[in-house]
Amino acid sequence: MIPPAAPDRSPERETTNTLPPDLGVGGYSSSAPLGSGAAEVRSPVAPRSLQVDAAAARRDRRTGAQALPEVALQLRLIRMSDIAVVLILLLVPVFITNIGAMPEGLTQFLALRITVKNILLLVLFALAWRVLCEVTGLYEWEVIRRRRSEVRRVAVTCGMASAVALVFPAISVTGAFHYEAVLYFWMGSTVTMLALR
Repeated sequence: MIPPAAPDRSPERETTNTLPPDLGVGGYSSSAPLGSGAAEVRSPVAPRSLQVDAAAARRDRRTGAQALPEVALQLRLIRMSDIAVVLILLLVPVFITNIGAMPEGLTQFLALRITVKNILLLVLFALAWRVLCEVTGLYEWEVIRRRRSEVRRVAVTCGMASAVALVFPAISVTGAFHYEAVLYFWMGSTVTMLALR
């Protein structure tokens, strides 16, 4: 009588173990047995929910809304106060440097200089200010939450705005906008904006 054959326990039969689903390698699904050619290719595109979450996170980093509602409100108020400071401090040095050229008073001085062209230039300057703030990250909470970084960015943004403001004395027909006014604007806007933050 021939004894029954022992079950084959060679290594080839025991290599059908699979990796856990989350340990796939090289972009292939690990649900298929090792050594088989039936591995599924994973899609390289992230699920839509992850894409939406990533976009919201980037937007929150820019606005500070991810931190606290108070932070988002503070950034909104800073943005509004900055544009007011910039426009006021652009005009105040013009008045200061032209005090001697107002024999008929401030009203007559303003009447000669409030024109459609000058108002349009102010609007364009305000738009340029917003673009410069975006470029320097002046309203990104993750960037300006450190005081040293905020001070540096305010100084750089005001300096760049002053470079843009050099257009005003260059195209001034009456010569009322002097180059010294641009220097006063840069110093005054930097100090005032830092004091209000």
